[in-house]
Amino acid sequence: MNILIPLFSKETCLIHGVSMADSIMLLGGTNMTMDKNYDLGCRLPVDDWLWLNGRAIFDDPLLRSYVAPFPPVELMTNVSGLTNDRDFASHGVDIFRALMQASPKPITDYRNILDFGCGCGRLARMFKGHPNRIVGCDIDKRHVSWIAEKSRLYDCLSDKRQPAVALQR
Repeated sequence: MNILIPLFSKETCLIHGVSMADSIMLLGGTNMTMDKNYDLGCRLPVDDWLWLNGRAIFDDPLLRSYVAPFPPVELMTNVSGLTNDRDFASHGVDIFRALMQASPKPITDYRNILDFGCGCGRLARMFKGHPNRIVGCDIDKRHVSWIAEKSRLYDCLSDKRQPAVALQR
């Protein structure tokens, strides 16, 4: 499904909660119709995906259907200390941006990804639409259960073996 967001004038109108100036900036300085296939998820151009997750869904609630759901506040607070969707989304966007910048190739090109310490999905939300296999693991079964049942973003595992994971130098 495509969403068409027309830009009607150079005045201060709002299109899906985005100001005209921001809309024009997002389109590379042009004043034309924006046609995005938000169903692509993380396969969208990175800046578009980050904008959608970090800002657009809060300006236009209709766009929330294109991003992964947010965990309940109890789980969100347990992993991050955060208590609202906007801040939780902002953290996920920042982490995803850092991964994309550090990676030698686009995240969507990897065939297998392990999200170690996935919590309740601060980063997992950003993988919506990933074309390959992603596995999340966390010591807290509540977190991985929520991701597996509610968000269905990827396979999740919980492991409470002690000692946890032995790191070697």
